[in-house]
Amino acid sequence: MLARYARTLSADELIRVGRFVHEEDRDRFVAARGFLRAVLGAYVGRAPAAIRFVYGQHGKPALAGAAPAPAFNLSHSGDWVLCAVAPARAVGVDVERVQSGFLIDELAGVLSRDERRGLDLLTGDERVHSFFETWTRKEAVAKAIGTGVTVPLDRFEVGVGSANRATELAPTCVVGPWRVVRADPAPGYAGSVAIDEGDWGIRYWDGPPAGGGSAGPPVHDSRRSGQRSVSTEATVGMPLPFGTDLHR
Repeated sequence: MLARYARTLSADELIRVGRFVHEEDRDRFVAARGFLRAVLGAYVGRAPAAIRFVYGQHGKPALAGAAPAPAFNLSHSGDWVLCAVAPARAVGVDVERVQSGFLIDELAGVLSRDERRGLDLLTGDERVHSFFETWTRKEAVAKAIGTGVTVPLDRFEVGVGSANRATELAPTCVVGPWRVVRADPAPGYAGSVAIDEGDWGIRYWDGPPAGGGSAGPPVHDSRRSGQRSVSTEATVGMPLPFGTDLHR
């Protein structure tokens, strides 16, 4: 699978592969980009190698040459690749491996004052997981906006715990409103998807969706269930694929 993904990458992506020092990092990049190409190819009816990207001011990729082009976003951490696709809407996604020994206080600056207060009410594993959950929400919103980490993450609020809505706190940070949905791919990971408000649902799938878009078999609809899907097939040494299909 990894070799097949590598054959679909563009010249600039292969150059990026060559810059990684560690083989594991190279493999993860190839798996993530190859997976993204397979997903988008399924949506727009192209071979993965024929997918072309254009990049925004802050480096956010978009699909070139497709009208209307679906919006998408990609994140990977540890053994998981998370991709979100939406029909012509801005979308952001982030996944992080929860690290039990993580020194939260060193990155507390990404939280707003109220979020820090909420986090301080928690202890142990609950505190650690809530921090990573909040972090992925913020990253997903920033990536949906298209500015990435150039927007100070402490300037907008996504809540700690069960909150699922980001609210604008400062006029210099254009946040939304954005709807943020939990998308943990597996135990030990935190994941979030952010999209602008509207009448939309979310479906999860494992690997590139068969037939493209909502035609692929959804694992579940989040409006009916609080559960998530877990991939059962993977190639050893590669991140497991996981994705979301946002639809009206």
